[in-house]
Amino acid sequence: MALYGQAFIAHYVAWDVDNNAPALADAANHTIRLVRDGAAAAATNAPVDVENGVCSLLLTAAEMTAECVTIQGVSATPDVVILPLTVVPDADYTKARAEFLDAPVSGLATSLAVTAIGNLVVALMGDGWTDETLVALRAAQVTLQAAVDAVPTAAANAAAVVAAAFGDGEFPVPLTVEDDSGDPVPAARLTIPGLSVQSSETDGTFASAWGLDPGTYAVTIMAPAGYTPANPYTLVVAADGSVTTPTDGAFVVPKAATPEPTPDGYCTVWCLAGTEGPDDTTGTFYVSEVFSPEVYDPDGTPVEIVRGGTSMALVDGAAYRQVRQGAVVSFVLATPGKQKTWTRVVIPETAEAYVQNLVAEE
Repeated sequence: MALYGQAFIAHYVAWDVDNNAPALADAANHTIRLVRDGAAAAATNAPVDVENGVCSLLLTAAEMTAECVTIQGVSATPDVVILPLTVVPDADYTKARAEFLDAPVSGLATSLAVTAIGNLVVALMGDGWTDETLVALRAAQVTLQAAVDAVPTAAANAAAVVAAAFGDGEFPVPLTVEDDSGDPVPAARLTIPGLSVQSSETDGTFASAWGLDPGTYAVTIMAPAGYTPANPYTLVVAADGSVTTPTDGAFVVPKAATPEPTPDGYCTVWCLAGTEGPDDTTGTFYVSEVFSPEVYDPDGTPVEIVRGGTSMALVDGAAYRQVRQGAVVSFVLATPGKQKTWTRVVIPETAEAYVQNLVAEE
């Protein structure tokens, strides 16, 4: 299982298209790049030949800290192509959890089942269907049923341990997310380095406490539309497991500027610039290009694709544009010294959306 934030060995295939066969011993000629959540970069490690065109690549823990990782690249060998491979890291289990779940559930059921079946096979090979083998068959049935019955019990025990703490640290640390008025912020995705992501519940809490060791952590919060996270946040866990920063373990995510009511047929598309980087709090969010054809009212009046102008300055790291549902546009976030573009974004048929969550070609 590929785990979020844990090193992982992936396998991809090199193919000789001229001979329609695997490309053998070609890994040294490969230039591998990773596409992680829409951003491309060179792989940290070099690939290694395995056999029959299969190559292995060690993805580092940092490279696996993404929701989607695609391995792609080129070969210097003529007519050899790299077949892309996509890995989706599991954000629900840490490495320790996966090992814990596997031991009591898979191990118990497998060992008991193999023993029971093995005893029956030995008996049949020796004597065929006799009273003794029938007794052995019944014993195998009882043993297998016991193994099956044990699986949900073991799984429940494992789930109880997982629920106690989200992580493998010494202390279960409860955290919450609230706005600047003290109201809970639901569906806020909180990330602590080395752990998976949890989303807050309707009351701003998380389903599980965070299992953490004493220390200082840089926390990232991706909030739903209407909020402006001030990333990165600082979390300090004292030697006794108490939280000294933030106060009472409550991270504050301020509300964003309130937009005009969304008219029928339009979608308010938010850009929360703080999720792109801690310094992205000033700048401009704008529609750079409209690909959709013009739309007209029954009386022949052109319908605005983008209401109220194409651009808006960031206010406390947030901005929005109201765009016609179903339209295809390009968005740009321009902040001091850099620019991020979402190209050919299809505006959903909802009253509100978050530009970082829209399908885009960057």
